[in-house]
Amino acid sequence: MSRSEVCHELTTPAIRERKLTAVDYRCEFRPIIGEWDRKTGYPLGERCTATKGLQVHHRNYNHLGAECDEDLEVLCRRHHLVRHIVNSVCEVCGATLYSEDATLDLIEEHSDTPGLPTLDQIGLGPPGSDYPLLCWDCSDNLWGR
Repeated sequence: MSRSEVCHELTTPAIRERKLTAVDYRCEFRPIIGEWDRKTGYPLGERCTATKGLQVHHRNYNHLGAECDEDLEVLCRRHHLVRHIVNSVCEVCGATLYSEDATLDLIEEHSDTPGLPTLDQIGLGPPGSDYPLLCWDCSDNLWGR
């Protein structure tokens, strides 16, 4: 089972339905469109218009089984994949591996995959897999470049 499937399976049907209703059955993803501002955070673009293939993503697992709406985010399949890739960190130093823009580019690079690529197809399998998640610096250090 993929990470996004596990994320989806942890939500009870009642909580999932409550969250979907709260966001009017529409993906909540809004892209970052500018630089971080200390007072206002990141400026965000227009909300995704997708209404099909919606999945409930856990922002955190602090209230598992009794999630409040702030713990969850409704996303289309594409943007759920984006969230999981953006949350990927180097297994050695903990650095974030991909920005949101780089993640969208990464998904586009695999656009020849029927449907959306899986994390394994992109090379972002679970920790300890054949593809360790490494930032450029740790990769260079490991391979002696």
